[in-house]
Amino acid sequence: MQAGSVPSYDHLIDLAPLLVQVELTEDCNLRCRFCYNSQRPRYCTNAIPILESLARQQVMQVTLTGGEPLLHPGFFDVLRCAVELFPNVMILSNGTLMNDVAVKRLHEFPIVSVSVSVHGIRKTHDALTGVEGSFDRTIRAIREFLERDKIPIASNFVLNAANAHELGEVVEFFQRIGLRYMTITRFLPVGVGANSKHLCPTGEQLVEAFHIVDLIRREETYPHIEIAEAIPFCALPPELQYLANTCSYGYDRFYVDVTGELMVCGLSRIKLGGNILTKSISEIKCCSPVFAAFVRNEHVPARCKTCKLFPHCHGGCRAAAKSTTGEWCGTRDYHMAGGVSRQNLG
Repeated sequence: MQAGSVPSYDHLIDLAPLLVQVELTEDCNLRCRFCYNSQRPRYCTNAIPILESLARQQVMQVTLTGGEPLLHPGFFDVLRCAVELFPNVMILSNGTLMNDVAVKRLHEFPIVSVSVSVHGIRKTHDALTGVEGSFDRTIRAIREFLERDKIPIASNFVLNAANAHELGEVVEFFQRIGLRYMTITRFLPVGVGANSKHLCPTGEQLVEAFHIVDLIRREETYPHIEIAEAIPFCALPPELQYLANTCSYGYDRFYVDVTGELMVCGLSRIKLGGNILTKSISEIKCCSPVFAAFVRNEHVPARCKTCKLFPHCHGGCRAAAKSTTGEWCGTRDYHMAGGVSRQNLG
């Protein structure tokens, strides 16, 4: 290969995605101040054709998400179609609509896992969701899944400035009730959350969250906690970098919105330039400058590419960069109030 030439990525065009998140609605029965979605009453009217299209392209796993996916008027019909077409089906929900009847119905399907959101202890959680009693309803759903002990249940904690101090307490609460899986995502000021930039976690709060996860890992206790978003390694002390994940959205994971538009992810809302209802994923990728930029690493800052940590880090979260600078290749690939005064951060 000649110096300066761009490697071919033709072999990636027809590579089936590992995961696609399917947005059933933008609507939600909660009013979370940090929500990445619009909370508008928009519903996917072609959910089953979208799933059928993804199945023809041999997608291995789909995640039904929203908004609140259970608000979709045909949710259980969509779920039935999904489990018939895909070997792995997951649900992302706030859990408040998963009463005894709904949980019983969910157990009629071979779902791989369900993840519900818990953002603090009762007072903090309800303040962040904007709905009094939402904490109790979500915990009731978690307990119901735990008692049935069939479908794995996990919880997601959106780390922000208003709840970071309660992360340790939430982990201890989950230990008491027997929850075994948990994810942590950091708040990004996108969607409705664009109006709540004061909720962006500080660099110190982020590092402290990593310390809590590190302690749980070292003690080999539950819940098993994953940091769900890509955090740049240079934002962390060396001893915590092993906990940071890279992001493969835009490469082998994608997001489909309520209209069928193929996107990089739900946080960035970056469109690849095609609709699943009229084109295959391969056709969209073939003509997409966005996909080309991602596989060529043109979407990350130049300074990241020369960093020795880049093969492991891959530059952090591009949705975070976009929310901070307005560009996916911005040199700040996170958005935290006060920032992180560590090497390599622009």
